[in-house]
Amino acid sequence: MYSDLYIGPLVGSTSTNQVTVRIKGKMDVNLEDLVLIVSRNNYKYLGVVIKIFEDNPLLSSRLPDIPRDIGSVYAMSYMNAVVSLLGIIREKVFEPMIPIPPSTGSPVYRVNKKLLENLNIINSPIYIGFHKFSGWSVPLNPDAVNYHIAIVGRTGCGKSHAVRILIDELVRIGRKVIVFDHSGRDYVPFFRDKYMVISDREIIPNISSIASIITSALGVYQDSYSRDYIEIATYLYSISGGDIGEAEKLLKSISSLSFKSFKKNIIEKTIPFQEIIEELEKVASKINLNKIIWDNHRFYQILASTINIMGGRGTTMIKMVLKLIKSAFIEGRLNLNRFSNRKYTAEKIAEILLNEDTKCIVLDVSNETIEVRRGIVSDILDRLWFEIEEKLKEINVAVVIDEAQNYASDTSFPSKYLIARTAREGRKWRFGLILASQRWISDLDTEVRSNIGSIIMGPLQTMNDLKEISGIINIYDINPNIMGRGDFYIAGLLNPFNRPILIHTFPGK
Repeated sequence: MYSDLYIGPLVGSTSTNQVTVRIKGKMDVNLEDLVLIVSRNNYKYLGVVIKIFEDNPLLSSRLPDIPRDIGSVYAMSYMNAVVSLLGIIREKVFEPMIPIPPSTGSPVYRVNKKLLENLNIINSPIYIGFHKFSGWSVPLNPDAVNYHIAIVGRTGCGKSHAVRILIDELVRIGRKVIVFDHSGRDYVPFFRDKYMVISDREIIPNISSIASIITSALGVYQDSYSRDYIEIATYLYSISGGDIGEAEKLLKSISSLSFKSFKKNIIEKTIPFQEIIEELEKVASKINLNKIIWDNHRFYQILASTINIMGGRGTTMIKMVLKLIKSAFIEGRLNLNRFSNRKYTAEKIAEILLNEDTKCIVLDVSNETIEVRRGIVSDILDRLWFEIEEKLKEINVAVVIDEAQNYASDTSFPSKYLIARTAREGRKWRFGLILASQRWISDLDTEVRSNIGSIIMGPLQTMNDLKEISGIINIYDINPNIMGRGDFYIAGLLNPFNRPILIHTFPGK
């Protein structure tokens, strides 16, 4: 039946996990080869080669004597392959279960793509590559995106190429995709003529994000007082249009206390900062962010006035904040004017994405500072969550974040919080993450990592990453040393098998 693909019989004892094949003659067998076992118990088993070894009973390390004429004993050498069983094939349908072990002596055949061409494994699958040795296009589970995917591997291993294929496949099956291209070179040039591309210079961050951008740039994000003063001043600037008189009037009006009591409560540390911010948010919700003209000097004046009115001018920390922000403006690390006259808000981008005619939006976030980029990521995810909460409907969106270490690490404020929330809760609303990064441990926050359901793993920078990945996703019995550029192990919910499978993503290479 498959005589030209025959590699040998099963030998020794068999189990429902692994079996051993005696390789016939000089048959060429590779690690990660797919094999078909036609058992005498009427089952056909699909398996993968995980180990190959050669032995010779006359050259055993346990024998006290070694034959003098080594050449004459070579005829006794043989090769065995250990096969991990993936499941059974019944009437052209794959079932990921092993009901009973295959029979010893059953013939084993090497699989080529023709053998598996019409095999039903997953309904409406997606494809990003083919099995490295058989050439068979491996069907992957598109619903795994709801449970989040990490694609990791060292620089130059072909991550971006694999993600581009994945994006096209998700679009093909009707999934909406938004891509954050960190460098502006891995996705924008390839998708410019296919999907909508928006530059970060066209996007105005939300008011709270601009406040976060300022606090992050100054390095005072951990200090709650500094953060609150800056956030209040940012709202006041936005609402007043930078008019210091209007800003002061507004700040005083939202307080239900007299000016004197207001200062007294500040000193006693009982002032409800959060309540003030919430009141300002209500007023700010009615303004058009695109119309605000930002100016460094006027913002500094409003911040200083805010601190003065709220009784914080005398503290060491506040003096330091004012000094930091002044130097940041002078040195050019903060230039608020660049937020003026921008075309898109997060609300507008979310609206375009969720429009039934939109398939994919690629955001080029390579031009702004990292604080602004994180703000943009945070704003758009926040707006998509707003849509979910408002309508209580699935949104069917996949979010691709390139170089995710810049947005999802434990120090990436404020984007980390929204990415972590999406990782925790997104599956309920068909709201999935695809995070591309070089490392696993240092690049992704613990809360994000622990909610990843699938991994596309290229050659890694350190073996310690492999150990950490195995704590969350089953990647046992893999052979990372045989991986080259464009090779990836697929593990987790994306993979139809109970063991990682090796695919290649560069056709013809």
